[in-house]
Amino acid sequence: MNRLLLSLVAGLAIATGLLWWQYSQNTEKLGELTKGLEQSQARVESLRNTLRLQRQLYSEVGRIDQNHTEGQADAQEQNESLRVDVDAGAKRLRVSAVCPAGVPTTASTARSTDESAAELDPAARSTYHALRRQLTDTELALAGLQDYVRTVCLAMPGDQ
Repeated sequence: MNRLLLSLVAGLAIATGLLWWQYSQNTEKLGELTKGLEQSQARVESLRNTLRLQRQLYSEVGRIDQNHTEGQADAQEQNESLRVDVDAGAKRLRVSAVCPAGVPTTASTARSTDESAAELDPAARSTYHALRRQLTDTELALAGLQDYVRTVCLAMPGDQ
């Protein structure tokens, strides 16, 4: 009976030791999993913030694009209106000009066109309008890029 009781106590001690060891292992694993979960949750929150910021920036880019596209359309409409008015004679393109040295300063009385203001040659008008359109496009594109840099690029955290 003593042997049986001793064997039973030894078996219970071994079983208790094994259970304690198993509990310790599980507690350790639980701690590692909890730490991993916290890291994953922090990463998810970081990704949510990044996505929120990215959506805001895309919205801002869309607003900038819309504003500058409308401005460009208005400028092109004004340039086209000016071209039509000049071609129809409703408006004139005047050139600020001075006669080069060596040209007589006395006007000939035989030619009345010398008294009028300098004006672009009709063949040069199309070139003028093309240059005006290119200048307007360039100015608007530059303004759009500057607006983009100010509101989007400089607003991005971590890139300074």
